[in-house]
Amino acid sequence: MKKVIIDTDIGDDIDDALALALALSSPELEVIAITTVYGRVDIRAKLASRILEAYNRLDIPVAMGVRRPLFGEESTHIPNQAPVLEDKNFPNIVDKHAVDLIIEMLEREKSLTIVTLGPLTNIALALLKNRDAFKNSELVIMGGCITRPVAEYNIKTDPEAASIVFSSGLPMTLVGLDVTLKCVMTNEMLELVNKSPKPQVKLLKKFIGLWMRIYKRNPILHDPLTVAVSFNEEIVEKARKHVVVELHGKYTRGFTVTLPKEEPNANVCIGVNSQQFLELYESRVLT
Repeated sequence: MKKVIIDTDIGDDIDDALALALALSSPELEVIAITTVYGRVDIRAKLASRILEAYNRLDIPVAMGVRRPLFGEESTHIPNQAPVLEDKNFPNIVDKHAVDLIIEMLEREKSLTIVTLGPLTNIALALLKNRDAFKNSELVIMGGCITRPVAEYNIKTDPEAASIVFSSGLPMTLVGLDVTLKCVMTNEMLELVNKSPKPQVKLLKKFIGLWMRIYKRNPILHDPLTVAVSFNEEIVEKARKHVVVELHGKYTRGFTVTLPKEEPNANVCIGVNSQQFLELYESRVLT
């Protein structure tokens, strides 16, 4: 089993909740901690714990992280999936700051994968605080896009944090919009969600319902694909590239740019077997 920390901004897009469900349903992974990032990290921590409760995994600690980007304003909006909480409290939400918990886990484990599903603020600050702790770690990052002129959300929310992480020299895999946009939950999968008797899927149905009231489209499985790549690299095609983050462009801030003449610093997902991934997700989570 691969030991993983999942760093998430659960509560806005639906894919974080769906990703946690996949991680908790995959025997290849041992989730040892969840950390939350950006904005109402308190609500995000409770939402993560709500998923853990459904999977009988309240033994997994959840820590609240950084609320605002390194150079930016704090977001105070209430995540749209917050009504799922029903005023519950969770004993597994720890007092320790997410940055400190990440460092503690890194120092404790001989090998650790950090799967990031949100802005990279927590990871950047942990690197700045204790770079040596990361010596036996790897990162699997949902973020970026190299084939289209667009700033992907997780990167553009905190470009400076992403730049710190990308320049860290750590082993990392980028799972960006180049592949995630090809992984959309089908109508048949949504029908399985609606009909499932499993309590975990019934909870996911509540999450999805709150999200679809606003967005009225099928979920794109950005974060679940990232979780899947952390334990099954066969579903994607990767290329070694040197990726940097544009920090100063008036119109391009947050873009991820490849520099062909520079030494590669990341494995970048450039292709995906979307059918294989969707079948994996359905079999692990929905049936």
